[in-house]
Amino acid sequence: MLDKNLLKQSYGERFEESLRIPELSLDNVKPSRDYFEINSLVSKQFIPKKLHTYCVVAGVPFDSDTIEFINKCCSKIRHVLDDSDVYFVKPQNLGLELLVIKWPNDNLQVDTLKQMKTFLAGLSNIDIQIKIEGFQFHSDGCIVLRGYDSQGDFQKIRQQAITKIPNLPKKQSSWCHIPIGRILSPVHHLEYCKLKDLAQISFDSWHHSFIIQNLKLLDERRWYQEDKILLFQRNFN
Repeated sequence: MLDKNLLKQSYGERFEESLRIPELSLDNVKPSRDYFEINSLVSKQFIPKKLHTYCVVAGVPFDSDTIEFINKCCSKIRHVLDDSDVYFVKPQNLGLELLVIKWPNDNLQVDTLKQMKTFLAGLSNIDIQIKIEGFQFHSDGCIVLRGYDSQGDFQKIRQQAITKIPNLPKKQSSWCHIPIGRILSPVHHLEYCKLKDLAQISFDSWHHSFIIQNLKLLDERRWYQEDKILLFQRNFN
């Protein structure tokens, strides 16, 4: 589990890759483009691909104040990236990933969903506070909000699940971030410098806190929760 300082360091190490390059090329953002239907990239009506995953998330949707905060963040980023193609996650689909149960190329292991439902049902009622402190973007075009779980409870639940449920994928996030979008076209030097400046300013000025109200087990049929089925929900309080 990462405490705030280690989590901040981990975010910073990933963001440093973006600071070292002068701009985003088409090759840079190709991994982001690969998540979207080819025809939608041409029409600029961006539609994520049908990629089948199972996951546990907070949010989807978040409370109205948190959605409003994220919308304002996206608007400021959009303003800087006015000449670039950007996909922003739809407000009702924004989430904070706890665990992935099956990645698109994996097979779902027998009993894993049942075990996950049992695990979620057995969680104690606790207030899990998430603090957002700015955004960062990565050299592949991914844009995320930097989140911190104040008491480490979110990460503790993740670690408990990994320990108790044997067939979960080894690839899991150690962050508390909220994916908010993808840059899908090149960003040239001047615009890129403005984006880097905005991100660094945001660490000290784009702050928001919220309490996780529930965890949802989702069958995700299209990336970024654009097609999903709710399988189980664990409400807190």
